[in-house]
Amino acid sequence: MIINRITFHTNMSLASFPVPVCLERETQYTPAYHNSSKIFNGLFVYTEKGRGCFKEHKRQWDLVPGTAYACSGLEPGVSYFYPPEGKEPWTFWWLRFKGEYAESMLKDLINHYGHIYHIPLNHPVIRRLSERLESDDKDQFITLQEGSSMVLGVINMLAEVYSRKYYNRPQPQMILKAKKLILEHLDKNISCQELAAGLGISREHLSRQFKQETGMSPVEFIIRCKMNEACGMLKESAMSCKEIAFKSGYDNASNFIRAFSKYQKMTPMEFRKKGALPRF
Repeated sequence: MIINRITFHTNMSLASFPVPVCLERETQYTPAYHNSSKIFNGLFVYTEKGRGCFKEHKRQWDLVPGTAYACSGLEPGVSYFYPPEGKEPWTFWWLRFKGEYAESMLKDLINHYGHIYHIPLNHPVIRRLSERLESDDKDQFITLQEGSSMVLGVINMLAEVYSRKYYNRPQPQMILKAKKLILEHLDKNISCQELAAGLGISREHLSRQFKQETGMSPVEFIIRCKMNEACGMLKESAMSCKEIAFKSGYDNASNFIRAFSKYQKMTPMEFRKKGALPRF
């Protein structure tokens, strides 16, 4: 049963810009309600009361108050429904949106973090959307900027929720400390053993967790940071290779030039003339 439905209209349309299509609150209370994912755009669904279910292939989640799920495009094996054993109505609302930029962002979030998110009822984004649903204006005309802010607010909220959960875990905290130590000692020839000792853990444990969390070893990360700093100094200063080598933690210019050439596929002087600064 649909309780309220708002359709959005923008004053102009740009294919890449995210805009909301509709916002709807509904209550379901019969096992006959079963919706497979036939969504052509982005979809965000949030439970206010009761319990629903979300299924992805053989995995299933309860959609209790404060639980949301997100979908993008036609995803096979994905569905949401009222549970067969349900005893109370399931009240939820959903926002459908479109726009190449937003849909690409949502797909990235789902690929990395999954479909399910736990968001408090008093979160500012949830509160604003709930309040909008109380409007008597069923057709709302909004600017492109208003629509973009609404959709990106939801996507940023999903990233924020996952990031908070992720970085509160012990392992990411350890990796953040390791990265901080590395960045504080780029002018020194710090080893993985010294880095592990500074964190009070074994070299093996650090290497294993660092690789798992970042996709690279501590040594690879150290080299990348040193080379990126060197690229900046080559482009933004008139320092010699010897000076840059020293500031990058190398004992002599020859070792620095050898490492730089291997990393950038060109010598430092060639990079100064025609190279582009890395984007990470």
